[in-house]
Amino acid sequence: METRALANRVHFDKDKAIGVEYRTGNSTKHARASREVIICGGVFNSPQLLMLSGIGDENELKALRIPVVDNLPGVGKNLQDHVQVYVQFVSTFKSHLSHLASGLILSSLIVLVTDLEWHVTTFFYVHLKPNRAALR
Repeated sequence: METRALANRVHFDKDKAIGVEYRTGNSTKHARASREVIICGGVFNSPQLLMLSGIGDENELKALRIPVVDNLPGVGKNLQDHVQVYVQFVSTFKSHLSHLASGLILSSLIVLVTDLEWHVTTFFYVHLKPNRAALR
């Protein structure tokens, strides 16, 4: 196991994943799997790694000069993360129910702003596709 490493691509022998090329610091290294390769880069990085490895839409991969291992057009499409924020707070101010309601409104606004920030960030990430630069 190595920490502070970034996977560049998965190596294949025909249609079987046999290892990984990764970068740590300024050096590129290779690790060969003894049994299996598990990709767990999350909703954005896993499809990116698959595409860098030649699995994805054949036309997109060829346009980026990535050798095609498997033409799977769905890879990298319809990406949706499931971000959830749980907000809880305690107040030492004791009053009647109207203050409780204002606290609920405040917590709802915090969740709304956090959710809006996530959606705007995701929109720019997915629609402007900065990961295409990494694919070149």
